[in-house]
Amino acid sequence: MFFGSGKMAGVSAAYHTILSTCKMQGISGLQYLKEFFKQIVLDRTDYKNLLPMTIGTTNKKH
Repeated sequence: MFFGSGKMAGVSAAYHTILSTCKMQGISGLQYLKEFFKQIVLDRTDYKNLLPMTIGTTNKKH
């Protein structure tokens, strides 16, 4: 609707899905994204182990 293109609507949906998953797992979304991008920069490609429930973030949101 206000995303400019179908591609950007998909990007927005993926972003919100990730943040919702973090919330359901009790993980800070910001902390998850920091750890995710840190691991990507370190050239990790085992993407199944970079999901919010498997990445191993220790800062739980209370």
